[in-house]
Amino acid sequence: MPPRRGFTLVEVLVALVICAMGVLALAAEIARLTRALGFLRHAIVVSAAATNRLEALRAGACRTRVDGSEAVYVGDREVATLTWTWGPAGDSIYRVRLIAAARLPAATLRAAPDTIATAVLCRP
Repeated sequence: MPPRRGFTLVEVLVALVICAMGVLALAAEIARLTRALGFLRHAIVVSAAATNRLEALRAGACRTRVDGSEAVYVGDREVATLTWTWGPAGDSIYRVRLIAAARLPAATLRAAPDTIATAVLCRP
């Protein structure tokens, strides 16, 4: 009797299981990357808002130094809170500390607040 050509049912099932596992792993990775992309979009918005606030604080530092905070929005949703405090650092030098605390959805990783500190020289 000549040898049979083709695949057995067991070989086909094993190949299908291996392909299914690969497709599921690919789908899980795509979902993870999509969540990471959303997080990065929020991080870019928060970083830009923190940079703008810090520049505004530095520009007006010699006239007024008032502690404060503001919310950062994407559309109508609050994504972060910026809080800043002033303190003296020496002779006509003032230090401002800006904290950007992101408000992420509960399903994502918790992000530690980012802190930026800078000194401003105010000489008459």
